[in-house]
Amino acid sequence: MTSVSEKAINSREEYFSVLEDILEKNYESYEMYGKWKRPHIKNYLIERNEQFDIKKVKENGYKILETEDRGFFRIKNNESENFGFLETERDERIWRFSSFAPSYYSDSFVEKWVTSTRYLDRSWFINSTLATLEKRYIFRGIGLDFYDSLGDAAERNRFSLKMWTSGELEEYQDKILQLLKDKFSRRSLRLQEMEEERSKHLFEVYSNGKVTTTFAKNPTYIMNILSDLITRYKKSLELIEENRGIWGGLIEIRLSEPIPESKLDSLLSFFRKGQNPFRLWMTELEKTEKIHRIYGVDLHTGQKIGLDITKDSIWINMGSGKDDCGNAALRISSLLNSYVLGSAELYVGGVLVV
Repeated sequence: MTSVSEKAINSREEYFSVLEDILEKNYESYEMYGKWKRPHIKNYLIERNEQFDIKKVKENGYKILETEDRGFFRIKNNESENFGFLETERDERIWRFSSFAPSYYSDSFVEKWVTSTRYLDRSWFINSTLATLEKRYIFRGIGLDFYDSLGDAAERNRFSLKMWTSGELEEYQDKILQLLKDKFSRRSLRLQEMEEERSKHLFEVYSNGKVTTTFAKNPTYIMNILSDLITRYKKSLELIEENRGIWGGLIEIRLSEPIPESKLDSLLSFFRKGQNPFRLWMTELEKTEKIHRIYGVDLHTGQKIGLDITKDSIWINMGSGKDDCGNAALRISSLLNSYVLGSAELYVGGVLVV
């Protein structure tokens, strides 16, 4: 793994200088050849519980170092002085981790760091939120990823697809795309911004809070999309958290296709393990012909959580204390889309969360 800059970057000004250099070369190259020269810019939106302290951040092989600017940290490892950068000041609840390293390394770092650290989690963008983004920007591609891990081990199937387009789809292509959207949920979207018929920003948004920029005319475009995503995410969190507790509205995940009875026990086992990706440690309280009621702990914050599971919906019950985080509803809904065929849409008080 090589470093973009040999010199250690120790301020926001230095970071943006390197970022502008990368974007300028990629933009010029894309305009001329339809390709990019330098690495993609990866940003990861990380939700932190307000109790979390940056001093608790530890990850084997990495050091998180203070810079000249308050709330801006540099992350180094044995291969690079500038592996990544953590911005903690722009928003109290959502941190931004950015990296110039190849996705294999930055994805792995975020996965190990966030999922093993209490009070941290990814910012989860559910299918309906991604569908709203698709209308807001110009569609340039979609990523789908479904793993039938609930089925019999000998018959499990995985479906993974990425489709990119540089222009309007032909009629038959659009029909195929719509069919896929009906059967699978969006794992990622490739989107574009245009100005005066020229491309200014090409980026990809993932359901797990990752945003990859292929090119942008300047860093402002990146900052704007990150701000847009954070605003949308926090709006969803606020809606969920306003409806927690016994007096709140129903927090419900509606499944477009019922869960087969043969796979329901497998789904329940995901919630009992206390492991990634759901981070739930639960036990069964009640089982009837129509409902499975389970109760336990969300390992993100240690809060208590209950799920009432039927073949076509999941009701989420969580406390209304100041430390109870609505993130669990978004996480469960988003992850179900990878394991249950069809879409899992989140409703709060009967209203679709977008």
